[in-house]
Amino acid sequence: MTEKELRSLSKVELLEMLRRQGNHAAQLRAGITPAQISAAGSAIDALPDPNASVVFGSIMRAAQDAADVYLENIKNLEAEKTAIAEKLEQEQERVEKIEQAYGEAERKRAAAEEEAKRVLINTKRFLDWHSTQIAAMQAGFNEAVQKMGMSEAVFGDGKENNS
Repeated sequence: MTEKELRSLSKVELLEMLRRQGNHAAQLRAGITPAQISAAGSAIDALPDPNASVVFGSIMRAAQDAADVYLENIKNLEAEKTAIAEKLEQEQERVEKIEQAYGEAERKRAAAEEEAKRVLINTKRFLDWHSTQIAAMQAGFNEAVQKMGMSEAVFGDGKENNS
């Protein structure tokens, strides 16, 4: 399988492939041992016909070569499995970092929103208090001007200004 094909597989497919390869490797390890191959070679060498020994020796060498290739393929598959597992782990770490960054950004946004609400409430309270103070001062000023009989001089039209 090419690297491009491996990249196109989903995480579930990759994990299933790893599981199958692990099972397959375990079955192979439980199979023929080097001692068994050596014993078979010794039995062939004991055959009385020299040609049979040569034929069987060739067969055994071919079988050993095939076994070597097969074991090399298993090593390669194990290396691919390890690479895929590392890639999945890196991807999971990247996803976790993104989730952490998103969570932190969301917490900061919520805190900023709460702070903005507090500032707005305090600003409204401040403006309400000042409006009340200004209205009281205006009423006091108007009352003082009236008591002193200076409405016309202050307001210019002879009318009281209650605004």
